[in-house]
Amino acid sequence: MNNSYILIDYKKELTRYVQEASQLFAKQEKAAEFGKTAGDIQEKLDVFKPSLMFYSVYNAGKSTLMNALFGEKRAETGDVPVTHKVTEYEWNGYRLADTPGINGPEQDYQISLQELDKHDIICFVIDNSESHDSKRVAEEAVKILIKKKPLITVINRKMETFSEEEDRQLDFAVREKFHENLRREAEKNGIHGVEKLYSFVTVNAAKAFKGRIMNEPVLIENSAIHDLEIELLQKLKEMDGLRMLAAPTDQLIAAVKGLVAWVSAHAVDDAEREVMSYLAELSGKKNSFTQSLHSKVRRQLQLAGDEAYQLALGGQDPRTRLDALRGDLEKLLTDQFEVIKTSIQSDLTVNEVLRRRLEQITLESVPSPVGDKQSFQEGSVGGAEKRQEDEIDISGIAGIAKVLPVVVAPPPVKIILPIVVTIIEEIINAYAKNKRLEAENERLRLQVEEANRRQQEVLQKQMIALQELNTQIRIGLYKTEEQVMQMVHDGIESLFGPIEQNLHENMKQADSERKERQNDLSALNRLLEKLESYRSSLH
Repeated sequence: MNNSYILIDYKKELTRYVQEASQLFAKQEKAAEFGKTAGDIQEKLDVFKPSLMFYSVYNAGKSTLMNALFGEKRAETGDVPVTHKVTEYEWNGYRLADTPGINGPEQDYQISLQELDKHDIICFVIDNSESHDSKRVAEEAVKILIKKKPLITVINRKMETFSEEEDRQLDFAVREKFHENLRREAEKNGIHGVEKLYSFVTVNAAKAFKGRIMNEPVLIENSAIHDLEIELLQKLKEMDGLRMLAAPTDQLIAAVKGLVAWVSAHAVDDAEREVMSYLAELSGKKNSFTQSLHSKVRRQLQLAGDEAYQLALGGQDPRTRLDALRGDLEKLLTDQFEVIKTSIQSDLTVNEVLRRRLEQITLESVPSPVGDKQSFQEGSVGGAEKRQEDEIDISGIAGIAKVLPVVVAPPPVKIILPIVVTIIEEIINAYAKNKRLEAENERLRLQVEEANRRQQEVLQKQMIALQELNTQIRIGLYKTEEQVMQMVHDGIESLFGPIEQNLHENMKQADSERKERQNDLSALNRLLEKLESYRSSLH
């Protein structure tokens, strides 16, 4: 599987695995037998096409953003409205719809409105200018929420300063104003808790497009286009958009396992059959161990993310929990690799054939996948210069720190408004009888209003900051999961690879037909590994 954060063409990847399996079945003169299975899988693939709709105010950079995803100029762009109809594009197995803006001609608006029901996910694009400060924009976003469509609000950084801090402050101001408008309009329609119904991603579309065209990784990374791709992928998984592929994948895995069993059964020598059987068993152990460890890693990351978010809700620094995550992952990987070492050592102890063929193999020399403990622990957030190549890099979550000052300071204004209002109103009523104290009456009333306004302002800022924190935690943990699983795959290969290589070398004396069968079996087991990895990525 591709470890890039770009949205993978899952459909094309599974099609490629079907073609690879077809060749292997044909080599065993079983092409006709596999033909029906391949046909069934293709029928299921034909109906798989998740749809993403891009919707925006005019001139917010929607078409540029789509071109950044494509990596080439396919959608027409301009400083004046150029999109007057729905244009659909095929991209990485997905259907992307480019729609007219919402603040243009009424005919264009109606075209976009009719599209909302046709797509799985809506990307609503605004820029970081005054376009977000619009009641109309909030009204249109609420229409998406009413239809219960997954909504990703994308802020396109069309305006940038020369200061990263000023850019972040501007982004936050845009988020805050948009959220307040959206909350107000949503509540008019009986929708509450809107912060849980949509997500925010900030992207520099022009920088991302330039980086992709010129193949400049730094520009691409700084543009944050990967964050949008990750969020799109997560939304697809949350709405079961990828699980449609689970059934055809399971069907293909079952067919390949059947061929593995058939090829193994036609090995002529009992000892060789036993070795080949163990090779297949070893492949199963690799897949099972990888999937089990992947589940444990994911659970640990989710738990750490939830706990970090709860710390932030309580006004504490969430980085304390995320820093501790490194040690948790180290212990998990170390313990689990000891378990699989023990399992393999047991196999080699009780099986005489394997013991004879693997006399020179020792598992004691296999290194831990997390490397040296001291260097592992040194890789704390902000200490990237100390990390080694084989360490887990938690600093990918360091983006959380961008909003921490907002989360932990200023603290909420602790005013019990109903009591304050009641007391002051009593005072006002008492003094109202005295005309000479009308000025004091008005001053006290204004104090109550100002206290209420400040309280609401602080709560609003904290809510927006916490929403940003939650998004950054999700994105950071996703990247960490990718890195940890790469370490797991590398560690498993260092553990199983020498055994598999040694067993294969011991079987080189077989005749050409057996060699061919062994090569086929190895190819089938490799295909199974890829399919199992692909299958687990659909969740």
